[in-house]
Amino acid sequence: IGGLHSSMGDSKRAVELHQRALAIAQKSKNAILEATTHSSIGRLRFEAREWEEAHFHFHSALRLFQQLGDKKGQANTLLNIGKLNLVTGEQLLQSAAALYKEIGDSEGERAALDLIQPAAEEIPKAAAQKPA
Repeated sequence: IGGLHSSMGDSKRAVELHQRALAIAQKSKNAILEATTHSSIGRLRFEAREWEEAHFHFHSALRLFQQLGDKKGQANTLLNIGKLNLVTGEQLLQSAAALYKEIGDSEGERAALDLIQPAAEEIPKAAAQKPA
C-alpha cells in the first residue's frame, strides 16, 4: 500500500505506512520484511533528498541482508548506497571548491572541481534511476 501511495506522489503517506510496516516487522522479528522495508524507506528518503535518513535506512537494510545471507538484497542495497554517495559526494566537493575559492586557493579549487567533472556525468544517470 505504501508503494501505491508513493507512485501516486503521496510520499509522506508512503513513509508513514512503511514506518508502520517496519514496526510490525521488528515486533514480529521478521528480518526479511524489516530489511525490505528499510530499503523501501531509504528509496523514499532518497527521492525526497533526505540524505541522512536515506543513509540510515539503506545501511540498516544492508546489515539485515548480510545477516540473512541475501546476496541480491545486499547488491541492491550497495547500489543504492553508491548512488547516494555519488549525489552527496558531489555536494561536498562543490562546498570544498567554494571554500577554496573564498580563501584564494585556486589549486585546491581546481582539484575539487576536477573531481566533480567525471562524477557529474554519472550523477544525473544515478539520480534519474530510482534506487533498486
